[in-house]
Amino acid sequence: MDAKQEEMKLLCFFDIYRESYKMILWWRKIFSQITLTLILPMCFFFFVQILVSESLYESSTVRTDIIIDGADHNDPFSYVVPNLSSSEFKTYLLFKAGSIIYLLAVSSLSTSTVVYATACILTGSKATFSKATSAFRRVWKRHLFNFLCSCIAYLAYHVIVMIAIIGYAILVKPGSALIDVVVNGALLVLYLMGLVYMGIVWQLTDVVSVLENVRGFRAMKKSRELMKGKMWMATLIYFSFDFTVYIVEFVFRNIFVQEWNFGKMEKIGYGIICLLLSTVLCLFGLVCDTIFYFICKSCQNETTEMSAALSDDDQLEVYLIAVEDQLPLKAHEEV
Repeated sequence: MDAKQEEMKLLCFFDIYRESYKMILWWRKIFSQITLTLILPMCFFFFVQILVSESLYESSTVRTDIIIDGADHNDPFSYVVPNLSSSEFKTYLLFKAGSIIYLLAVSSLSTSTVVYATACILTGSKATFSKATSAFRRVWKRHLFNFLCSCIAYLAYHVIVMIAIIGYAILVKPGSALIDVVVNGALLVLYLMGLVYMGIVWQLTDVVSVLENVRGFRAMKKSRELMKGKMWMATLIYFSFDFTVYIVEFVFRNIFVQEWNFGKMEKIGYGIICLLLSTVLCLFGLVCDTIFYFICKSCQNETTEMSAALSDDDQLEVYLIAVEDQLPLKAHEEV
């Protein structure tokens, strides 16, 4: 086996970071175009819809007081519930549905564009912004099908978890408080591990769907097969990007929705920081996922040329040639 391919198989997590940074720096023109026209507006809308959704939901809720047995009647317990028949709640549902559809479409466009551009650069093919965005025309159905299959998978997973919890509660007699805490903690850890595993598989599925003619559960299966032997690296990539995005969203929600004690100008400043962080994380994460895909292909010894695409015959013009010729990355003249 070629020594260069053997060396590439040993590329670690930090090597992916370094190569991603080099690629974005060397090809900053095309990645700047993608960021400013696709990723930045998507992230901006994502944060705006959080604020609008919370405002619409609050306007559709009503306050309900209940008196707990033994409590002071003058100090009832209060909680809010949505008024399902109100026009505000219907507006909230319509807005949420529209937001999900828009974000799904823009996310698919951003993902296919970044993945396609990255694959072209890796394989030495001509990479332009218009060429990269045209990939969306051919893969949006695959991404939509992936989304539907992921929803089915998550729903099935939670149904199985609920059945397991109910069965455990019925069949197992309660023991000491310490044993119950340990068992419940172990079950919670297993549940979270399952969610993380599904998220790890999902993050590579869209990349596979752009570069190969597979979708849905077949694409998920392909992702699992590619990650064999590289699960720890995939886990690190997942936590370094997806999990960090969740943290940024959590901070944003607490600053603007839960109203942490900040001044107006401070909130604007933190909002801009959250927007820029999420934009950079989305771009960098997609580039890393694509490079990770190529590394997985080399580890699976899949060096067969699998053809290319975006023409009238509904194929992607991405040449996944022998991986030893793809990495380490080299600078090319930017178009």
